[in-house]
Amino acid sequence: MPIKHSTLSNEVELMADPEWDEDHDISTLTLDEIGEGTTNKAFTSTLKTKLDGIATGAQVNNISDANATDLTDGGETTLHTHASAIVHYSKSASVTTTGANTTPVNVSGAVFSYVANAVYRIWAMGRINSTAATTGIGIQFDLSSAVTAIDVQTIHTLTTATIAGQASIADDTSQGVTTGVPAGPLDVPFNTNALLVTGANAGTCQLRFRSETTAVTELLAGVVMVVERLA
Repeated sequence: MPIKHSTLSNEVELMADPEWDEDHDISTLTLDEIGEGTTNKAFTSTLKTKLDGIATGAQVNNISDANATDLTDGGETTLHTHASAIVHYSKSASVTTTGANTTPVNVSGAVFSYVANAVYRIWAMGRINSTAATTGIGIQFDLSSAVTAIDVQTIHTLTTATIAGQASIADDTSQGVTTGVPAGPLDVPFNTNALLVTGANAGTCQLRFRSETTAVTELLAGVVMVVERLA
């Protein structure tokens, strides 16, 4: 192939002989022969192969998330999200005990990070232990940012023939509580289902538990929370 060089002072044209190919050794060419302003550059076959392998419009990877480790721990960030997939699973390792009051307490490990403008379905399952059959529970979620909606419903056995239920439709608030459990103390399974629709900001969602009355109530170890992102 021809290699051309033009300057104001002179014009040099280097023409390849018929035997020249891209594997020809050009290491002996000097700047005087090629010129610093050449428009036809000479490349080795190795460099040409490398350039040919780069896709049109390719860019250098850029991870600008302030906490890039989130990209590898199964969670979500503004750069890394999961649509229609399980994004959180936890199982409490210890008993969660309320005080002798109605103040909600955190369930250990039952917290996940949510992204903005998303929809999540949440399940929480485990066992209650009340010291009295007249003491029920409340389940709610503490949200670190404003959301569009949080709808929570919890059920468990009240007697051998009836089911007790309670709901929550606001941040860290029980919309009523259950009114007792079968004659206790007794381990009673409970099941919570919730729908979380997030707003413009990301945040965290923490499972919380409270007693119906001023009696101490427990969630036993092994409470499972599963979160699925729907949209």
